[in-house]
Amino acid sequence: MKENLIREFDKAQDMPMLNDWLAAHCRPAIPAEMLPSLGIVLFNGVTLEEQAALWLYMDNSVGVCFCERVVTRPGLSLKESKAIILEGLEFLKQRAATMNYGVMFVRCYPAIAKCLKGKGYFEDDRPVISLFTTTKEEPHA
Repeated sequence: MKENLIREFDKAQDMPMLNDWLAAHCRPAIPAEMLPSLGIVLFNGVTLEEQAALWLYMDNSVGVCFCERVVTRPGLSLKESKAIILEGLEFLKQRAATMNYGVMFVRCYPAIAKCLKGKGYFEDDRPVISLFTTTKEEPHA
């Protein structure tokens, strides 16, 4: 029997938890509007304590998806974090396959990437910097 459970991310319920976790990891808050509809929260089936959250961004023109925004509950050990992240990625990988996505990229921090190597994930070792901008003008104050 699996010890961990998975449910879909609920923006109304889970945003405070997510932003608390991000702050504890010295990462900026994420605007709810930037999160795709397919997000999951993994939690311990015994204690019912949330353990991690992951999202899957899905391209609407080709069978490629991107798992991003991986975050774990502060205080988890590396071993616990690795196990819960691998479980979440496997869930999203299976869900993506059922929706006809053939390739899943994972954008993550180096510590997570180290865990994924040898688990069927391949590294693109080109130096890449992630940038973003808004597509709409900000309202004037």
